[in-house]
Amino acid sequence: MARRNARRGATTTTARPQQPADAPAASLPAETLAQILDASLEGLDAWDRQQARMSLAQVCAGWYGAVDLGRELAVKDSNMAERRAKSLMKGGAERRERIRSLGIMIEKDGAGRGKRVASLVSACAQLER
Repeated sequence: MARRNARRGATTTTARPQQPADAPAASLPAETLAQILDASLEGLDAWDRQQARMSLAQVCAGWYGAVDLGRELAVKDSNMAERRAKSLMKGGAERRERIRSLGIMIEKDGAGRGKRVASLVSACAQLER
């Protein structure tokens, strides 16, 4: 075990990298950056958009603010829907109210799918679509 940890190096908490002040992307207004990021997500399904947003949010602090994480939620099966519903109910109301759109992919076979998905929909009170 010690050998494996030595290979990996010490674990450290890393901060989100900051964009250099002289970088071209750093000079873009947040609104322009948000439009660029939204255009890059066009044509993707809900799951791929969520994954892309999460990846883009890790680039730097400016991109994190521009990708608008948390407004769209995608789940790929009813078990994930149930876990997300429980997580949202444990979190604050602000977190639940931020979600405006749900992307739900449901498996073909299985029992209790409707109840699991319904719990997620009811946890997201501010849905627009």
